[in-house]
Amino acid sequence: LQDISAIAHRTEDMYLMQYATDNAQEIIYWIKPDGTIRYVNDAMCQLLGYTREALLQLKFMDLWAELNDEPWEDRWQELQKNGVLH
Repeated sequence: LQDISAIAHRTEDMYLMQYATDNAQEIIYWIKPDGTIRYVNDAMCQLLGYTREALLQLKFMDLWAELNDEPWEDRWQELQKNGVLH
């Protein structure tokens, strides 16, 4: 026998965090270094009028045409350096 209560608690915590993130009123999204969208919460889907599945098939630059003026790699470096993207 093995006590897995610690694992069960971590799993429960992960589900709670996922629920809180998905249902947050603030927009939350994660972007991979290549610009691919890795995660969006419900608020982001509602703002843009896309399903989560549709957004996960896009790159961040597909959503905002003005970002296409500069190579994504430059934008990613700005994000890494400053913590925000202008």
